[in-house]
Amino acid sequence: MRKIEIQVQNNGAVLTGTLFQPADKIPAPTIVVAHGAQMGLQDHWLYQHLIDTASSLGASVLVTDRRGSGSSDGNIEEASFDELAEDLLSFIDHLKKKSYSAPGRRISRV
Repeated sequence: MRKIEIQVQNNGAVLTGTLFQPADKIPAPTIVVAHGAQMGLQDHWLYQHLIDTASSLGASVLVTDRRGSGSSDGNIEEASFDELAEDLLSFIDHLKKKSYSAPGRRISRV
């Protein structure tokens, strides 16, 4: 499995994430993890199962540190739902520009 550290900027914050790609299929379809209310860090234990399973099926997974969590800048207490959604869209735009996802394939959000 290949790990790529990613940083994007949105509304004045530098946001961090990690893209996990299957070693034998690059570029691959990509799943972007959207955090629940309690899990704002990319290293939450529940995500490892998703990363392992998706990789075995030939898909990449992007996990991020939510705004104001882990290595990401910003203040989660002041962030709106729309701002958090825009943060994820910034990551998706970055993946598309860098051609990390398979051409013609959708980038899915879970």
